[in-house]
Amino acid sequence: MSAEIGPITPPEPLLPIPEEPEAIKTALRVAIGEDPIDGKRLAVEELASVLYAAWIGELTAMGVDEQRFSAVISGASNEVWLWAMGDRPFDQLAASLGGRVLRRIA
Repeated sequence: MSAEIGPITPPEPLLPIPEEPEAIKTALRVAIGEDPIDGKRLAVEELASVLYAAWIGELTAMGVDEQRFSAVISGASNEVWLWAMGDRPFDQLAASLGGRVLRRIA
């Protein structure tokens, strides 16, 4: 006897993937080129602000304020840098950061 197994589909993320902020990405790439350390810090701050605004309803319902959210995102600064430099797709980055936040608050 064998069991039928259908295709495996990943679950929908609890935090929906927002549209990629292309204009911010371009500006951040320039900032990183001019001053890598300050540019990376700025990239994390800007992206955290964009994602918090996109997820504010879900995050507020989970008791996550902007300061706590930003602290979690800052721990993934290398991932944000890779996105800003064009080496990581935004949907992967957003899903990764969303999962990171959910794991840290659990």
